[in-house]
Amino acid sequence: MLFETLGQARVFLVTVVCGAVAGALYDLIRLARASGSRRGAWLPDALFGLAAAALLFLAMARVQLPGLRAYVLLGGAVGWFLYDASLSRFFHFVGAKLRGICRKNTRVGS
Repeated sequence: MLFETLGQARVFLVTVVCGAVAGALYDLIRLARASGSRRGAWLPDALFGLAAAALLFLAMARVQLPGLRAYVLLGGAVGWFLYDASLSRFFHFVGAKLRGICRKNTRVGS
């Protein structure tokens, strides 16, 4: 029983990392979407969904877990939340500052 619980904890931690990676991937897609047009806005979301599902599938294949368990989905959600509550806010802050600097420099040069 102890070894089964340790295995589940390992899988949970792997999916937490996958959730954080998915959060970073979504931030990159959000950045690309902000610079594009609204016409094909659904396409990056669809690509993200496929990429996140592939990431989860590859992680489950790596830890040799045959089925989808509730703690796998919970781990992904926890990882995404932890990324969003910590690193994502920092990257958004830095991105906003860089956008402000770039806009100010393009106005001065015009």
